[in-house]
Amino acid sequence: MSKQTITLFASFIALIFFIAPIKSHAGLLVDGGAANSGSSCLFACTEYYQQVYDGELFADNFTISEVSFFVGNTSDKWADNNEWELVLSVDNYSVNNLTNDFYENLGADYKVFSSQSFVNELQQPELITFVGDQDFSIGSDEDLLLSIRALGDLGGTALVYDTYSQGEFSQAFSYINVNNANNESLVTNKNQGLVTMFGYEATTDSAVKVSEPTSGAVFALSLVFLAGRLYKRTNSI
Repeated sequence: MSKQTITLFASFIALIFFIAPIKSHAGLLVDGGAANSGSSCLFACTEYYQQVYDGELFADNFTISEVSFFVGNTSDKWADNNEWELVLSVDNYSVNNLTNDFYENLGADYKVFSSQSFVNELQQPELITFVGDQDFSIGSDEDLLLSIRALGDLGGTALVYDTYSQGEFSQAFSYINVNNANNESLVTNKNQGLVTMFGYEATTDSAVKVSEPTSGAVFALSLVFLAGRLYKRTNSI
């Protein structure tokens, strides 16, 4: 490789670091304790499902881009006409305090995160993932409510749930559509909830937001400097 080629390559790498900032993206697993697999039938027999998460689980403000559930020991075929809507909302819900009214829990300030259908049989430890049509922001001082309702036929796979939430999350669900899941049609489980993984990007973690781009910029400047030195040496020979 010639010196001129090396110079161009170094300049190209430096340009990438300036144009594409480094972003943090990770999975946050909410399980609360030892999980019991294969005992939730959200997609197989539940038309309305809600799960509230204590805001303290989310140490920093961040933006949710994906929501996933873990497949349990058993697997079933998805219904031919399945579709589910996942809605996210934030408020002072408090764990173990959901009412028996789906829409009263939902409130007015919510966003439809994703509406999706699923295919194929799933086996442990695969994930059922809702990819957001739009990102959803949450702060650590607010509780998160995740709500799912069936838009199509029921039929799906068993999921991993946890009965040791230690006050971190709880759920409510309805097996049948009784007046749109109103009038005390929801069943609440104070210490149980689906094991959940959120794909997210931190928005206020200064250690991540500042140090990574800064180090990238320093590296990029170093490359530019070395490229310039090498270019001068090449012209002087």
